[in-house]
Amino acid sequence: MSYIVARGYGRSLVNHSYEVRIINTGTGTDTNKEFALDPVGFELTYESTEDALLVPGFMNSRCTVNTIWTSDEFATLDSLITNLGASQDGDYLIDVIRDGNSLWVGSILVEEFTVSEDSAARSVRFVATDAISMLRNVDYSDDGTAYTGYQTIETILKNIQEKWLLWDYFSEQYSGATTPRIAVLEDVYSEDDYIMAALVHPAGSNRNTLRRTRVHTNPWSKLNDAGDTEFISCYDLLHSLCLTYQFACIHTRALGILYRAA
Repeated sequence: MSYIVARGYGRSLVNHSYEVRIINTGTGTDTNKEFALDPVGFELTYESTEDALLVPGFMNSRCTVNTIWTSDEFATLDSLITNLGASQDGDYLIDVIRDGNSLWVGSILVEEFTVSEDSAARSVRFVATDAISMLRNVDYSDDGTAYTGYQTIETILKNIQEKWLLWDYFSEQYSGATTPRIAVLEDVYSEDDYIMAALVHPAGSNRNTLRRTRVHTNPWSKLNDAGDTEFISCYDLLHSLCLTYQFACIHTRALGILYRAA
């Protein structure tokens, strides 16, 4: 079972309490090791892959955490840095907790952490990503075997979420493997839209369109010139669905959320 390597605490100017956890997704026991957050604490940023915000497609997110480690925790830090250097994507995560609830989870980028040392304390900057872009390297297949027949769009989304790098951690920590980690919000409007805000907001759609719409799986794989099967990536397929159904995809609150952007 995954475990907490170390954690740090902070409080925002609007009195939200925060806990930033460094997680090892292997097997182990939670530790009581702590680091301090610098005055910035952490920075959670969202960037659209398109030229404009709030358009169909992906809204990628990353979190930068600025930590300070005292000499009492140097051994823990040295071990963490050594293990990070030998780790793979998804072995170490950042889990940001706000007021007791998970706000954001991401995979630490092993090539982007930096360490500043002095005799009394060490400053370490960690960068984590929502790992949605890493779906570029994941085939849309059934463990290497092509899917066959028809699938609903909802089934495709469920298959993709189970191939997401963060899926196992979410399943372990939050309500078990049967809980959807990709939520679909179809009736969304901006609070700045005074006309929509004044109207009665429609009831949820219950994803009826995604549950009824079926597509054949033939387009998701093909034979190349060498006779080997090539698969579409989960990233490209999810992006195509976002454009087709006018969804934007964003990761927050331990969920991948698809919401209407048009």
